[in-house]
Amino acid sequence: MVCHSNEFMLAILQEKPYLNQISDHLIEQILGLECDDFARLLRAIDAAESGAPATRSPGDFESAGALVGYGHFHYRRGDWAATNLAAAFGKPITPSLDNTIDDLANEIAAQGRDPDAKLEAAIAKFSRRVRKASGDWVLYREGPKRREYLAINQHTPRGSDEERELRRLLDSIVKNYAQH
Repeated sequence: MVCHSNEFMLAILQEKPYLNQISDHLIEQILGLECDDFARLLRAIDAAESGAPATRSPGDFESAGALVGYGHFHYRRGDWAATNLAAAFGKPITPSLDNTIDDLANEIAAQGRDPDAKLEAAIAKFSRRVRKASGDWVLYREGPKRREYLAINQHTPRGSDEERELRRLLDSIVKNYAQH
């Protein structure tokens, strides 16, 4: 379920001084967000605009790779914990933390060994991942006058087809952005 209505979300965006820095693509993505995710995204952009991004290692992508020329910072969606827990254990990414925990609990129980030890090992593994987990990307470029917010996206593996597709998408957004 999305947040209240498109009109509500657009009214909130109208109050932001950076509205004209947001691509049409990102506005479409925003209109599909849940209320909590919408609020988290706006807080992340507000923090970046104030010069204090609430993220680990924000900035431009390295000088080599598919995303050179673009920058990013992170925001955490409501499914952040479920996504990172699933990734830590090689499970399918689901929006439900309950489903991920149920899958892990069933797997531990099916192994028939000491479930407490397995559960403690699972918690320790997730704890190690949490220290380096950062959330999804808010992708931008430094435009001729100011930063231009282009899209939100999950992390993509370097050198992957997903990363190359993301590059094509960002290039297309920039081309359309320039035509406005």
